[in-house]
Amino acid sequence: MTTEKSLKSYKKYKRRLSECATKNEGFQKHQEGSSFLMDTVGAICLDTSGNISSAVSSGGILLKHPGRIGHAAMFGCGCWSHNCEEDNFGVSCSATGSGEQIIRTNLASKCCQNVLNKDNPFQAIQETFTNDFVNSPLLCNDSEKLGGAIVLSYNQNNAELVWAHTTDSMCLGYMSTRDKYPKVKMSRLSKESKMGESLCLGGCAFKLTSGHFS
Repeated sequence: MTTEKSLKSYKKYKRRLSECATKNEGFQKHQEGSSFLMDTVGAICLDTSGNISSAVSSGGILLKHPGRIGHAAMFGCGCWSHNCEEDNFGVSCSATGSGEQIIRTNLASKCCQNVLNKDNPFQAIQETFTNDFVNSPLLCNDSEKLGGAIVLSYNQNNAELVWAHTTDSMCLGYMSTRDKYPKVKMSRLSKESKMGESLCLGGCAFKLTSGHFS
């Protein structure tokens, strides 16, 4: 759906591109004065009944082709969830980054499936991004693979949050019912790392209270 705000933004950047066609200089000045930030918002929630869910919303990209659909609209690409069953883990993922690359690799679903098939969620996400995203044959023609994800896995007693990204940075926050305030973090690649090729990983564990699931 085209809103008045998005149409105004489209015309603004379209006009800047037209100006650059006649002036070689100028685009860099426009770029330096603008905020080129990816604005995907994702969330994961685990309730006291053991149900887990995820969601993702994206503002898309500037000057996108008519009819272009990003990863937020594709289930299994932008988000995926699987409830805990018996002695197995439950897991949920929300992904961000280049929509076309996330769709081609089915990133959110792949993260969750690999967590369910391994004992170590941290290792599972590391292998997913390395083998199924950065080195994916589906992205062999892309010079940069830009993606990120938050993944929450849990069983009856414990929960573990893992985050990963190949982008320069990714902001995240988390909170449990025992926390008075949320914890926030700006995760960044190291100075030696190369955006679109290197991977930044992090995580934390939670102890679920006795009788957390009714």
